[in-house]
Amino acid sequence: MTVACEADGAEWVEADETRLKQLLNNLIGNAIKFTPHGRVEARITTRRDGDKVVLSAQVDDSGPGVPPDRLETVFQPFNTGDANRPGAGAGLGLAICRQIVERMDGRILAETSPLGGARFRFDLKLTRATAEDQNARLAIAEPTSHETLHVLVADDNTANRFLAGKLLEMFGCTHDAVANGAEAVEAARTVAYDLILMDIKMPVMDGVSATRAIRAMGDARATLPILALTANADDRDAVGYMAAGMNGVVQKPIQPDVLLNAIRRAVGGQVRQAA
Repeated sequence: MTVACEADGAEWVEADETRLKQLLNNLIGNAIKFTPHGRVEARITTRRDGDKVVLSAQVDDSGPGVPPDRLETVFQPFNTGDANRPGAGAGLGLAICRQIVERMDGRILAETSPLGGARFRFDLKLTRATAEDQNARLAIAEPTSHETLHVLVADDNTANRFLAGKLLEMFGCTHDAVANGAEAVEAARTVAYDLILMDIKMPVMDGVSATRAIRAMGDARATLPILALTANADDRDAVGYMAAGMNGVVQKPIQPDVLLNAIRRAVGGQVRQAA
């Protein structure tokens, strides 16, 4: 596999870093999966367009490709193209890619590659970041005055609870873990926590409902820092989480430095900060 990057635009842009990584990972991973023996080439370029930066990417492979009559439908959910081809999955990866690109007001296309297989390419027109934006992105909150924090982790996924727990241990925190919002409410009722990491989509009771229930208890729990841990963290989702009483939003997959910074902001009193 070869990767080429030609940056002729601004060094900084305003964009969703996690979604861009997910987009490229999906397209490159798809090409590698269907080209076990052959070539995969990825090319990423940027160019300035007024106060915008156009980010373009294309991924080519020498695999079996996509039949010309299916190029228009390959981005539809559950469309596996040729379901008999080795490695065909549920047909959601490309649909997710299209959703990501369109929510960024971009476009994504499938074509026949000069390598003989498939070519997937997309274009995004992004806003150039100012010096103030860059400084805000790099700003790290000061350590809190607490020597250690006792944290509640609420997540229905065992692996996510394990990962969050290990990161908290690395940060010098102690923690308890529960598997749904109802258990989180009961734990908050009986134990004094310094912080709650709250998943959004959980059985029995979701994270938003659990947050509202904890806030309704009054006393110290009315101001107990609660951070949302979720893969659904665009601006519209974040506004809803904050309105429910959360103090910040941390995207999954969790990045240790982002989580630590969000914890410091929330516990340090810098509430209502989306990470």
